[in-house]
Amino acid sequence: MLEKRTSEEKTPDERLFPAKVTAAITSLIVMIGYFVITLTRGPNDIYTVLVGAITVGLAAGIAAGLVRRSRRRRGLLR
Repeated sequence: MLEKRTSEEKTPDERLFPAKVTAAITSLIVMIGYFVITLTRGPNDIYTVLVGAITVGLAAGIAAGLVRRSRRRRGLLR
């Protein structure tokens, strides 16, 4: 079974992980807000599609990163 490491044993990436997730989720919430604003007051349809595509891409990237990290921690991915 995996043992929990102490803060001295954690790598800098492991220590920063909670802050990175918080920043990613905050960015996603902001992009969703931008998308809602473009639906109501957007300058044109292309802008709305662009913001929507960026928002979906950001959400997919965050999800992929979290899944990858989860698999790596369980030893399924190197």
